[in-house]
Amino acid sequence: MTRNATKLLVRAERMSGPLRDRGFIDGYPTYSKASFSFIRHRKSDGLYESIVVEFQGKKLDAVFASVGVSVTKAVMYKVLGDVKLLDEIAEDQQRGWTIITNETKGIEWESAVVRIGPDRAAEWADLRSQVILQSTLESRAAVERYLRIIGSDSSIEDLRRVLLENCNSQLIEDAKQMQVGGVPGTEEAHELACLVVLAYSADVENGRSFIGINPWNNMTLMERIKILADRLIDRQSSITTPKAT
Repeated sequence: MTRNATKLLVRAERMSGPLRDRGFIDGYPTYSKASFSFIRHRKSDGLYESIVVEFQGKKLDAVFASVGVSVTKAVMYKVLGDVKLLDEIAEDQQRGWTIITNETKGIEWESAVVRIGPDRAAEWADLRSQVILQSTLESRAAVERYLRIIGSDSSIEDLRRVLLENCNSQLIEDAKQMQVGGVPGTEEAHELACLVVLAYSADVENGRSFIGINPWNNMTLMERIKILADRLIDRQSSITTPKAT
């Protein structure tokens, strides 16, 4: 999951098995320098619970964990979700982290996250889910309309081919320039989501077009892209959830 050469004393692969027994699968990294996550789908409301591990410091020896709930599988906590620091396992309560000095301490910290994290993630999701569902209602409904237009059966490769054949070169370039991928491993899905939204926004948004609008300055557009990209990831044979390393 991490793409940093530093050997981490907290390891995702040691946590993956026990958390899988609790319904979690390996998730995507966050925007942090080094991170990994585990996600669990909530059948009751369609949201995703998460346990996120992140690192700070030059040696990446300061580690902290968070639990969250989000509309998307990738960890998105601005509007699309909410996160809470798992501070009860932190040695430094003010900063929320623990300094890991050796592998034994790392294993002990991992065990605490595995033991406490799943229940705390569920509790946090129960507390925040209705607010998140309400605040994202319009965007989720819009994404469903985009998905109906592009069809639910077409593969991601077929969808990309059709769009590239039918969209003009300026529209394709505009989609590339949006650069909203962010989370490693989801860039292709985000670029395709941008193109879908630009191509069909006038049809989906009651005549309103997003062409020429910067998603970084327009949260409505950004939400559509993020949620749509998340839904497209499931179709992308070349985009798979990263293995824990």
